[in-house]
Amino acid sequence: MKDNNTTTMPDLPYSLPLAAVFSVGKKVYFTNEKLPYNIKAVSKRYAVVSRKLNRIEDAKLLHFQVEMGAYFTFTEAFNDNKDAPVYSLIDFKENMRSPDNLVFGVFDYFNEHDCQKAIKYLETGKMELSKRNKSELSVDMERSFK
Repeated sequence: MKDNNTTTMPDLPYSLPLAAVFSVGKKVYFTNEKLPYNIKAVSKRYAVVSRKLNRIEDAKLLHFQVEMGAYFTFTEAFNDNKDAPVYSLIDFKENMRSPDNLVFGVFDYFNEHDCQKAIKYLETGKMELSKRNKSELSVDMERSFK
């Protein structure tokens, strides 16, 4: 079976299939997601991507917040979060994506400067990808990099 995430960069210390095609300002689609994410920052090992919250596509997330008691209604959850980014930190070496592991939001993941700082935190170990919310990185290459 062919790995759809395959592209190589020979000058890197390990095989980073997608790092070669990620560049700031472009869009990336994840498999089984309809909306693209904006690539905000990239290093040899990590990337930060984000997009605006979408009432329809992110309904499951918003309903979960209501179920957990954070909000009384779906509309309240959406209105309170509509200006917050939906984001992922990407670890090319581990082939994973996840939000950060920090309890309080330190970074504005819409802001490229903050996204660069987030990568520096990842590289220095001040922050990690959330272990609890981690998932395998699965990029839809056909839609992302045409």
